[in-house]
Amino acid sequence: MDDIHVRAQSACDRILVSAKKNRFLGYDPYDALNSVLFQKTPLADSRLCRLAWTQLNKRFPVSLRKLVGIPGHTNPKCLALFLSGVTDLMRAGKEPSARESCIELARMLERSTKTGYSGACWGYPFAWQARAFFLPLDTPTVVATTYVGNALLDAHQVLGDDHWLQLARSACEFILRDLNRNRNGDGICFSYSPIDRSVVHNASILGARLLARVAGETGEAELLETAMSAARFTVSHQRVDGAWGYGTAGYQKWVDNFHTGFLLECLSDCHRISGEEWLSESLCRGFDYYRRHLFLEDGQARYFDNSTFPLDAHAFAQALVTLTKLDDGGDDFGLAKRVAACAFKCLWHPAGYFCYQQTRLYRNQIKYLRWADAWMFRGLASLVSQGTPNSGDTD
Repeated sequence: MDDIHVRAQSACDRILVSAKKNRFLGYDPYDALNSVLFQKTPLADSRLCRLAWTQLNKRFPVSLRKLVGIPGHTNPKCLALFLSGVTDLMRAGKEPSARESCIELARMLERSTKTGYSGACWGYPFAWQARAFFLPLDTPTVVATTYVGNALLDAHQVLGDDHWLQLARSACEFILRDLNRNRNGDGICFSYSPIDRSVVHNASILGARLLARVAGETGEAELLETAMSAARFTVSHQRVDGAWGYGTAGYQKWVDNFHTGFLLECLSDCHRISGEEWLSESLCRGFDYYRRHLFLEDGQARYFDNSTFPLDAHAFAQALVTLTKLDDGGDDFGLAKRVAACAFKCLWHPAGYFCYQQTRLYRNQIKYLRWADAWMFRGLASLVSQGTPNSGDTD
């Protein structure tokens, strides 16, 4: 094993031990509306003030959370990222206590399931004001739900326990019955949550991916057919050059690293399970654009296709997952190793965690458990797993 794999394994160990010690409590770039101080002011009723307060806390290089009364929280998506990373290490035989960690995380996710919907679902432990809509605290979303569902499928595969498959199957009911749909010909786009009608490509294809993966386990035609309908919507909005904008609204035309990575990873799973050749063609064009426009030769993961900074832990982490998953035998794995090396160089803190971002002028060293450490744990575990002889994706 080369030096970058040794360092990746060591970082995974440190991050997981630290997260367990703190009972997976942490902060998030988007948790500003949990502020006790802010909620006591009339500003909390203003959409523009909620946006401004969120952006201030997200961008300010020093954490204001203790000062303004933002408590630490446990995030289901964070737990899911750790669970999927643990299953990767378990497959590779690199985590001695992997089975215990796997069961612990899966049980924590089961306990955090939201009630009152058609199936199991999960949200974020904070209210969130986006430009297009407002999501109250704990509103279930397709993003959080699918990350949890996929992690539970990973646990099912390594533990051989059908209980986790059944819980992931229940999450499909949330996607099928509770989310709104936009239609384009024979394609559909799932909304972000049950209370909005937004068209966000990565969110919808994440829903399709979970449906397809569960269909691959259960053989249910309805799940796969619906997944393919959502995949057709996504493919129909692919640009001629192979890229996708974030969404269909006029202000959503940007192309960034990690959302593109989500799309490619999801389309790859949909193609593997369905065998549909039109997905293969879309994947090839999309992956070619991704490699050519969203990385520098030294492994820097560019934030946007037209701008490198800020260097962001989330972008580096998803790049590791995407490049190892879609590795076609070229230099993709070599690029993944350079991405990991660059992440350590630019964002690793001597205290044993990954910093949030590196801008042109300064490094934001705030420790965000979900956005940075959980994601980098997931990405580095994928790198370690794929770089281990006789290991790989058993999905």
